[in-house]
Amino acid sequence: TALQELRKFNARRKFRAAVSTVKATISLTKSLTLGNSPRGSKDSEGSDKDDEAPPPAAANATEASPPPAPTPSNSSGFGMENAKQSVVVAGMNITRWQMVEINVPAGPLGILLDGSCTQAALLDDFAPVARDGTPGAVEASGTIPHGSVLIGMDSVDFLLEPRKNLADIGTILRESAHLKRRLRFRVPPLDRKKLQQTEVNPSEESDTSTLLQGPTSSSTELVSSSDTDKPKAAGERSNWTWSGMRPSTKLAAPPSCVASPESDPTPLPPPIPEALVSDVASLVVCQLVKPTGRAPSFVRVTGMEDRIPSGGPFVPRDCDKVVAVDVPAGSLGLNLDGTVADRAVVVGFVALPDGSRGTLERNGSVGAGAELVEINGEDVSQAPLAVIRERLSATSGTQRRLSFRLPQPPKSAASLKLQSATRAVSAASKMRVNQSSGAVVLEDADLRRRLELKLIMSFDRKELKFKECWFVVNTAWMNRWVLFVGKGGPEPGPISNDELLQPGWETHLSDDTPGRADVVRSGLQLTKDYRCVAPLVWSLLVALHGSGKAPTLARYALDIESEAASQLEINQVLREATPQAVGLAAKLREKCQVLQAPSQ
Repeated sequence: TALQELRKFNARRKFRAAVSTVKATISLTKSLTLGNSPRGSKDSEGSDKDDEAPPPAAANATEASPPPAPTPSNSSGFGMENAKQSVVVAGMNITRWQMVEINVPAGPLGILLDGSCTQAALLDDFAPVARDGTPGAVEASGTIPHGSVLIGMDSVDFLLEPRKNLADIGTILRESAHLKRRLRFRVPPLDRKKLQQTEVNPSEESDTSTLLQGPTSSSTELVSSSDTDKPKAAGERSNWTWSGMRPSTKLAAPPSCVASPESDPTPLPPPIPEALVSDVASLVVCQLVKPTGRAPSFVRVTGMEDRIPSGGPFVPRDCDKVVAVDVPAGSLGLNLDGTVADRAVVVGFVALPDGSRGTLERNGSVGAGAELVEINGEDVSQAPLAVIRERLSATSGTQRRLSFRLPQPPKSAASLKLQSATRAVSAASKMRVNQSSGAVVLEDADLRRRLELKLIMSFDRKELKFKECWFVVNTAWMNRWVLFVGKGGPEPGPISNDELLQPGWETHLSDDTPGRADVVRSGLQLTKDYRCVAPLVWSLLVALHGSGKAPTLARYALDIESEAASQLEINQVLREATPQAVGLAAKLREKCQVLQAPSQ
């Protein structure tokens, strides 16, 4: 009897084990079908009074189940995130550039940003922060070369979307100038071997010339050679500068323009100075075989080393107008055109470190387009821009006498008016003779009238910008000009405001006679007696027709009896308008000229 009971008990255990195995298999199948993690199921009969271990088959099935599949995280994983965060500035991928942080004190930074790159803060050059030429903290660190990108300040990241452009970054730097800051830069690598594979077309490796491609800014990445990896001997000078240009690098040019090392036994000249490399962006070089739209910023300049100052004084020509200005020691506040490498041309002025205007700007006689030709009696008119900058830096601690050659007014060929009773030639044309070639130049007056009217109307406006003033024009002269451009009348001649001034104003033009010459008559009315035009419109009218002997009348309000603008303020307002108007007037005249042979 006892043996029978034991057999029944074993049979029940085997039956329950079989049932548990089937249930576990079904549960595992369902979990895999639904995509959930497999879990061991607890059968209802396992809670029997008998305290029995789980069936071996069920345990094995649970252990053999695959591990739970990992739940996919955010779609922008690490790899994809890096791909999306590739930062491109001025055509350069700066993602892998080294990041350098610089602690700067309160005050000026002494850095100049590239204005041609408006989407980021691209380091173009350095400037002293004190009158004695003390460099700023960024330049003194020696770890931030030209072409670096300013990417952040303290907790502000300039590259986060939406990105900060150059104007925004400039505003942030100015508003925090009174605080200590921590600036972050992306520094271009010196080893460009990896970049060479992407910047040089493999199909052109057999060419003897190398085409430099990329944006025309001072941070253009140039290809390097494998010799950068070779160890330099003691005292050996490196072929590379911070700008990335080797002396032996050639532009893609015809063989006549680029000499091969085998054909030229003379040794290569020393590396071009870094200050000169950044200033030869627009140097005229041989025509490129495969142009990229604009000339490369960095080119190798030959023959510039021999152009040193003559040592003697500048000898002006008869047509030159030269002004000399004595400037104290310290910063000049002068902005020279870096795109002109063979001379020093003024493009404007910058504020001094203390925020004031420099002596040259306050003087008013030197403006945009003037050329620096003499420093302390030494002729520098034939010296390159880099040499002139060195001269100015060397003499920054003492008082200097600088001489500038003012820009020449546009030259107009001698005109011969056709006077014929039969009007064989249209009265809408003027004949001018080009004395150098003997060719006749016809100027279509009808086309001149249409273009001049369109040009003046395009710049006419009813509101002024900040710090601008209105310029007064006699209504009688304005009516003659309208008759000229609108009804085919004769030219109005120079602007004549004589009728608006008090009688006898000519006597006050000399310094010997007291009183002012720009005192207007009383009772003048707007529109009836005079009109007011914007600065650029006034400059265009003067460039096209000239100004009379009467002094310039400028007012900040549309009332001729209001306070008059001083001559210094007038020069400040016309500093940018006059060169622009001269260029526009010259282009207008060129469009109206047609060359013809003398026989015709």
